[in-house]
Amino acid sequence: MRRRLRMFGFLAVLSIAASTVVAWGCVLWSPLRDSRPLTAVEATDLITQRMGTVRDHGRPRGTRNDGPGWAAVFASDATIPAPPRPTRLSKARGRRSSGHAFTQIPIHPDDKQVEIFTAGWPLSCLEGQRTTRGTTRRPHGLVEPPGLVRDLGVKPMRLVPLRPRWGGLAVNAIFYTAVFWLAVPGPLALRRRLRRRRGACPHCGYDVAHAEHDACPECGRP
Repeated sequence: MRRRLRMFGFLAVLSIAASTVVAWGCVLWSPLRDSRPLTAVEATDLITQRMGTVRDHGRPRGTRNDGPGWAAVFASDATIPAPPRPTRLSKARGRRSSGHAFTQIPIHPDDKQVEIFTAGWPLSCLEGQRTTRGTTRRPHGLVEPPGLVRDLGVKPMRLVPLRPRWGGLAVNAIFYTAVFWLAVPGPLALRRRLRRRRGACPHCGYDVAHAEHDACPECGRP
């Protein structure tokens, strides 16, 4: 009994580690499968849940990107005005821009942005978010992939989530435990059962149907 408990405990730990590694692999290397804009209602609800009420004069908007095993959602209530008239004229005339076109866009201190990354397969088991208020950006449960990993073909603009989603992590752990058990301990248990049925030692396969002792004369195990 203790041996079985140790085995399943080891498989559970291995399954949690495998679920985490698979989630990280999905968020870093899975291709983009679907991208759609968020409605104003969806963006408003997301910002309200994560950062409080949106600005009255803002225009909430956002996007959702999905891929195999990962999803990234972005929402913002920032108001980005049109570029100044001199900048528009210089571009219309084909002149080189001054390089300050984007710095001329004012950033209100109450502008809010929310980015949410989720990853995991078959269910999302990790989550992280990055919130921005004005010019202050704060990551929560997110890290950038290290340089060594970025050299291995990581998709651009990907961040690694670290915060567990316990429901998805539990389901994934059960799933991977079943996979690992079917891959290694399951076939061994089936072989031992078949050996017992035909009167052989379940450990070495020696014929013990007519043995005089309870222990196997070949391997010495009961």
